[in-house]
Amino acid sequence: MESIRDIYYMLLDSYEFRYNKVIEYTVPEKIIFVLPCIGEISIDVPLSKLLFLPMFRRLKDVKQLAHTHIYLPGAMHTRYEHSLGVMAISLKVLEKLRKSLKEKANIDINDCDSIVLGIAALLHDIGHTSWGHALDGLAGIILDYFTEFLERKLFLSDIGKLDIAIALYLLEHNEQLTWFFKDVVNEITKKCGKILELEHLRKIVWLTISEEWNLDNYLDNIGNNWARKIKLFQTILGSPRGVGGVNTDRLDWIIRDSHHTYIKMHTPNIPNIVDDLEYVNSIERRL
Repeated sequence: MESIRDIYYMLLDSYEFRYNKVIEYTVPEKIIFVLPCIGEISIDVPLSKLLFLPMFRRLKDVKQLAHTHIYLPGAMHTRYEHSLGVMAISLKVLEKLRKSLKEKANIDINDCDSIVLGIAALLHDIGHTSWGHALDGLAGIILDYFTEFLERKLFLSDIGKLDIAIALYLLEHNEQLTWFFKDVVNEITKKCGKILELEHLRKIVWLTISEEWNLDNYLDNIGNNWARKIKLFQTILGSPRGVGGVNTDRLDWIIRDSHHTYIKMHTPNIPNIVDDLEYVNSIERRL
């Protein structure tokens, strides 16, 4: 156990040096990518600023399918590519829902909501290691160490995945992400007024990623008006247990993994698939 502790703190030192120190940079107002399985996508400020953070760019070195490329050489795609895909699909779903949510569920979606969902989509895999889910069994041990650094109780009482535990730590304590969140809050204030504080944004992103459907204990200082939007974001990005959802995360990796590994299966075209999802048209009834 002592050796694991030594390794943990050694890795933490390396992380602090490379991925925690705040850096200053400027980015173009719009960045355009050509992404496999999707095509051309554009990302505007402030979301584009996240793409240049070393903490996020680390996902370029994390293969989506871990070591599967040893057997299937085409499986070289990364969590970075996947995260961009999830963001693109999530925002397309949200835009498709905007009118019906207003008319049928009385939920008014604005451009600032799109920014928040975009952040959650880009960061949904931020806690992944190079081994994928193979180390999920270590989640309990790692969480014991994390409690030494967390200043308040975990939002969730039970975390079974290592990447979710790491994501919580990063959202709470990573200085690069804190700098980014502060910048986002400023941008949202310019666009939509003072509707979010830094801690609110952190909590909304975390609850969206974690798919914690019961929000009763987590809405302090945020306000109940955010509850339905958080649940909306959860059912777009994921599929909360017992509730279901579009699950743009799964939608992207099924198609993307099939593309890069050349699995012979019917893989629909991502840019058009959102228009064919019947579930999207009935999502407002679940909120």
